[in-house]
Amino acid sequence: QVETFGPAVSPYRAFERTAREWDELVELVEGASLEHVPEDAAEECADVAILLCRVAAALGFDLADEIEKKMAINRARKWPAPGTGPSQHIEEP
Repeated sequence: QVETFGPAVSPYRAFERTAREWDELVELVEGASLEHVPEDAAEECADVAILLCRVAAALGFDLADEIEKKMAINRARKWPAPGTGPSQHIEEP
């Protein structure tokens, strides 16, 4: 994204732009269902992902690397059965 958009002015400015795109995505999918996915949903999701990568880069890390680290943690956690509640891991005693 740096090649296309240039470097982010600051992490906060990159985040502000991400938040605006997020709001657009929220409006687009509000009330949507799996049977009725808005036409522009994929493009709006991509906008958010690109800008979130930009925030991460402005903060000095690679988002893809951090996602892999976090998914390793998530894979080791216990989760409720799908459809039985919120997607929150089960706290271990």
